[in-house]
Amino acid sequence: MTEGSIWSMFWSAVVRFFNRPWVAILFFGALISLVAFWNRPPHAPVISRGSNATFSYRAPYAFEYSSEILRERKAAEAAAKVKPVYSIDNRAEKAALKAFQMIAGDIVEDYDVLKPLSQEEIAKEITKILGFSEIELYLKEQHLVPEKDFPENLSFIIQYSSDANIAKEWVNASCEIYERLAKEGISPNDIAIANIDNVSQFNRDFENALEDALVRDVYGYTETRQNLRRNVRATIGMFSSIGLMDSNLVFDLEQTNEAKSKAKDAVPRQTISVAEGEALLVADELVTDEIYERWQAFRQEMTKRQASYVGGSKNFLPNAFFVLLVTLAAVLAGRLLLPEFFKKRGISSPIVCAGVLMFFNVLAVRLVLEVMDSTILDVVLPNSQVAEAWLSTTPIFSALVCALIAGAPLAIVSSGFLCAIIALMLDGSAEIFFPAFAVSLIVVYWSKRIAKRTQLLVCAFYAGLLVALILLFVWLYVKGSFFADCIFAGDFFVLFSSFKDFSINIVGVLIMALILGSLAAALITPIERMFGLTSNITLSELTDFNHPLLRSLQSFAPGTYNHSVTVSSYAANAASRIGANAVLCRCAGLYHDIGKIERAYFFTENQVPGTENPHNKLTPEISATIIRRHVKAGLVKADEYHLPLCVKELIQQHHGRSYVGYFLKKAKDLAVSTGGEEAAVDLEKFRYDGPSPRTKEAVVLLCSDVVEAASRSLRDPSPARLESLVNKLIDERLQEGEFEESQITMRDLAQIKKSLIESITEANHRRISYSQDEVKREVAHYLEKGKK
Repeated sequence: MTEGSIWSMFWSAVVRFFNRPWVAILFFGALISLVAFWNRPPHAPVISRGSNATFSYRAPYAFEYSSEILRERKAAEAAAKVKPVYSIDNRAEKAALKAFQMIAGDIVEDYDVLKPLSQEEIAKEITKILGFSEIELYLKEQHLVPEKDFPENLSFIIQYSSDANIAKEWVNASCEIYERLAKEGISPNDIAIANIDNVSQFNRDFENALEDALVRDVYGYTETRQNLRRNVRATIGMFSSIGLMDSNLVFDLEQTNEAKSKAKDAVPRQTISVAEGEALLVADELVTDEIYERWQAFRQEMTKRQASYVGGSKNFLPNAFFVLLVTLAAVLAGRLLLPEFFKKRGISSPIVCAGVLMFFNVLAVRLVLEVMDSTILDVVLPNSQVAEAWLSTTPIFSALVCALIAGAPLAIVSSGFLCAIIALMLDGSAEIFFPAFAVSLIVVYWSKRIAKRTQLLVCAFYAGLLVALILLFVWLYVKGSFFADCIFAGDFFVLFSSFKDFSINIVGVLIMALILGSLAAALITPIERMFGLTSNITLSELTDFNHPLLRSLQSFAPGTYNHSVTVSSYAANAASRIGANAVLCRCAGLYHDIGKIERAYFFTENQVPGTENPHNKLTPEISATIIRRHVKAGLVKADEYHLPLCVKELIQQHHGRSYVGYFLKKAKDLAVSTGGEEAAVDLEKFRYDGPSPRTKEAVVLLCSDVVEAASRSLRDPSPARLESLVNKLIDERLQEGEFEESQITMRDLAQIKKSLIESITEANHRRISYSQDEVKREVAHYLEKGKK
């Protein structure tokens, strides 16, 4: 057994299984229950940060939750306590220290020359040394400019040193002590850093260390304490003059942030306990971040507690039972209002289409509710209240599409079912059901007038505007003010807490309505093809006279084209009179004779006066066969140009099982003239294959076609003769049983006759004749009037 045959058998078994109505009904109810309520906790009103709570609520049980807000607050406090991190940048001090060593080295070399001089003279000599080419060039390269008191402070090395070696030791000891202390970092005075002294403290440390070194290692105890301190301060002033006492710390942003991150990560999880009966929400209280987080934690706790029940919620089984009841009610209503869909065994395409539309609508609402329960909207619309009232617009799509391709009655039934399920998903809110169902009914009513895709957008927008007006009415009814602080209608219908929220939701309603209308316009054709159904929009598009098939009919069979245009007009008027689909009748009237494109010259309306009739050379049986053939040829053309099934059915039924009367009479006359009997003529050779009309639209088309064709043969089309002709032709079809398979009533037939009589009379009315003198006088009168 091949893989294809296995798949075919499996699919056939599935079709046979679901072709049982009650099985399909139970399966559909179960599917809707799973999509709408599986793992769905009881719905609660949505609250928003920054808005006032519209109701009060106490915790029904105690629970705990981890507070991210509190943890973030603690983490921020921990990060604020972290000291800034600084790194040591000693490039400038190394350059300055090297410059000092170069200058001091030259001075020590000239110790014997400088020692006898006075302090002022030594300072002058040091200034000259600073001007040496090598030292000056290095100072310029390092951007070092020693201050004015630098030579004076440096002169103390010579003045207070007993010999050159002591002076040299003084320089080396000063540099060594500085390098050792500077490694720990010199911070600015205005920054307090743990374990790091600022500049003032560094000065003190450096002074003490240098004084101890001079006493211990350089001079011993030969100098007085006063001279030592003067020498130390002079050294410090000298170092400061060349920039060695400045801060060598640079703020390290990366290390500081890393330290702060570690401090934040070290903050433990913050758990908050909520006692039973504790207030979670208080009416008119501002919803802060903490209140919002607590409410969301309560919802999560509620979901967790519901997880132990079947379907993830203790309400799943009751809701599923309610869905089953609503499904059965919808089916019973369908059997009463739509008996044509339940005549045959199995589920018809319109019902399947309505079921699929309802399923995806419920799925969309479920997804919307999941999004509203999450924190996504807080990111998109922070501090705004998004109410569930705009969900009243969601049935617009299914109502529009179902009404257009499956009919208004089925759309009404499915809309009632859908609105009941949506209301149940919102805890049985009547405030959602009635607006949604009312809007759906109005959309279904408006759909009768829709013939273009652009009209879908207009209809959807008006429906959204109607929802907006309903919301406005509730607002005014409850509070009587556009600037109400908060609104709470009924047990559930939470609206808006500010004018800003009202505006956002109204704009959202209108945008959602336009989106749904756009989706309907874009998807209606794929949905039609999927379920083998046709909307009035597609039929209206087919009535465009630029359609290739109609242009071909006009080119090859102009007489048939004119006949088809007239029949189309007659049929549309008559269909409107009895409540049938006028758009379908108009479209089918244009295409019902497209089979005459082949061998158009065999049909009277296409024959040129004065030319020989080709039927004169043929037997009546052959002529009748050619005439009958145009029905099958029309179906072939319809398949070739992908005309809808409903149009092809009317093409097939537009003659029913009637006879080709002219050639049947000719055959009988020929049989009698040759000595035979009329009974010898085989009637089946002159009968159309049918079937007989099965819908009101097919009856209208048949009557319009036969009446229009016969009215052309009248030489004196007076109103009385036209009325007699219409009654005679339709009564003959009625007596032949052509209308037995249709749902047409005698009242409908009477209205069809009346409409056709009016249409034919108007088309054949006599014009009033004017004499040439009267015409000239009227022309002269209007010319004279124009001059004035």
